Amino acid sequence: MIALALILSFLGFLHLSLTIKRHAWDTLGGKPSPQVARLLQCCGWLFLALSVVPCLQHWPWSLALTAWLGLITVSSLAVMALHTYRPTLLLWSWRWLSPVAWSQRWIQRAGPSSD
Repeated sequence: MIALALILSFLGFLHLSLTIKRHAWDTLGGKPSPQVARLLQCCGWLFLALSVVPCLQHWPWSLALTAWLGLITVSSLAVMALHTYRPTLLLWSWRWLSPVAWSQRWIQRAGPSSD
């Protein structure tokens, strides 16, 4: 359960960081469109909000919030370190863990309809 909270908070900070122009340029190779940036931002906040749920299921609420703050600190440091030292690993983790990336791949595979 705690690993799930850590993964969700990592994904949240990863999505939020990709809305920043410089980080998106380094990781994705370009600035996302305003619609994609808004989607990344909404997903980022959603993942951060969902990351508190496993902590609340595992501990009493006072301890859960303290542990959650520690987990989001660790995950934000991981995203920052990956942006700095291994942006390709960050891109790989975004492509394989993010539902936004999965949906973009599905849309690109489907292509425009010929109807």
